Amino acid sequence: MARIRALFALTAGLLLSLPSPGPAAAADEVLVFYDHVLPADLTTLEGTLIAAGASAFTETDVWPADLSPYRLVVVALPNQDLDTGQLADIDGFVAAGGLLVLAADINLFVDSLQRLNDLLAHLGVDSSFVGGQYEMGCSHTATVSPGNPLVAGVAAPIYAWSSEIAVAGDGESLVVGESAQTLVAYEDHVLLVADTNLYTDECALAPDNVALIANLFDGWCDMDMDGAARTICGGDDCDDDDGAVNPTAVEDCGDGVDNDCDGDVDMSDPDCNPGDDDAT
Repeated sequence: MARIRALFALTAGLLLSLPSPGPAAAADEVLVFYDHVLPADLTTLEGTLIAAGASAFTETDVWPADLSPYRLVVVALPNQDLDTGQLADIDGFVAAGGLLVLAADINLFVDSLQRLNDLLAHLGVDSSFVGGQYEMGCSHTATVSPGNPLVAGVAAPIYAWSSEIAVAGDGESLVVGESAQTLVAYEDHVLLVADTNLYTDECALAPDNVALIANLFDGWCDMDMDGAARTICGGDDCDDDDGAVNPTAVEDCGDGVDNDCDGDVDMSDPDCNPGDDDAT
């Protein structure tokens, strides 16, 4: 028995001497799931995202077994219905803090548009794709509503032959075409794109399009602009949708929120009980 106690004490001492874990490891890969028959030139998209810090860029028509390595997942013009396993994977990816981009195009792709809208409804997103065919040909100029990190540094990206997004609920229109149609919108961890030409090389991309692409990877990391990165980016902001919640914030002792991201809420936080280090 004495020997067992000694071994237990030694093991406990070794565990206590181990360094405490730091911020979560970043998910830093990009997935483009594209199973449509039409080819897509993603040269600039891939090069820009790799330059922005992505460790890998995968374009595939085969759904991966695991979405955990990815910070950014793009689902473009799906040619088949998403099954329950894929939907569950997407649910987990969004819950983990990833950015989901749903890319549509003109209403010639009516089945793909409906599949994307079905996915939006599954996710509880109120905004949707409504089709349409606007501005044929390359080099049309869009305008940007500033303020969202996903369009930071972007003023006039080019596009060609777009459809349209109906922005609803908590949705935010970010990029608008020449006919006042919404080309890009954001709602609840989902970016809706009504023209793939904003991000692909079917038309010559402008510098603002390149900035738009880069923001998908690095702008996403601090959407509430409080200076702290979300955990999927390797940061320690436990709620990147709320600028008042981050590791440097002061704990509010009565709002039911872990304001300073230390794992303790309200009166269980030692900051709310300065004389009680063991407060629970």
